[in-house]
Amino acid sequence: MNNLLYFKVLTDIEQKIIDGTYLPDQKLQSERELSLHYQVSRTVIREAIKVLSEKGMVTVKAGKGAYVTKPNRDNVTNALHRVIQASDTKIEDIVEVREELEYSMIRKAVAKASPEGIEKLKMICEKMDSNALTISEYVKEDANFHLELAKLTKNNIFFLLINSFFELTDKALFKLTHFTPTSIEEAQVQHWKLIECIELKDEKTAEIVMRKHMQMIKDEVNILKGKNII
Repeated sequence: MNNLLYFKVLTDIEQKIIDGTYLPDQKLQSERELSLHYQVSRTVIREAIKVLSEKGMVTVKAGKGAYVTKPNRDNVTNALHRVIQASDTKIEDIVEVREELEYSMIRKAVAKASPEGIEKLKMICEKMDSNALTISEYVKEDANFHLELAKLTKNNIFFLLINSFFELTDKALFKLTHFTPTSIEEAQVQHWKLIECIELKDEKTAEIVMRKHMQMIKDEVNILKGKNII
């Protein structure tokens, strides 16, 4: 019975956060007030708040109560990470989904990119061309390139998702640069080619280049697995 009550409370509070009844940074009612409102024990309320906290929807502050969490990129990434960890998911599965996202993104970027957005991509690529960059700096700029590409779609969901998938894959692939530094040079050629395709509105070639780019990542995963690094 408690499980049913807990689920009812959890679902109701979650929906109120989603529909804006509860606003970011707003303090929820106290455990006592919520238990009276829902006609359940404080234990049931406590369990519902705990799950909402694990989902990243509220932040519990000791001695102060529970506050609605401001939506941000980390919330999405952490939630996705928990779901993946709880399921039978391999890194190949993650890369496969990211691959489909990248294909959709490049098509939409070709159609919707602004001159200002293209210039930002060029600036990032110019940074990555520098021999003075450390490996970690290059990886950061590489992430920025794909995030900027997501912005060109004019759809913020692509930005949120690709950021999450970058966090889930590229931290592992960072290790690969110690084994195949030449992959950086090849990736750079592809980055510049993608920019050229966007400028020329050449969707077909852009998708071909992106396929080659993603194939590199899949090959890197196989190398890392072969070396028992992931």
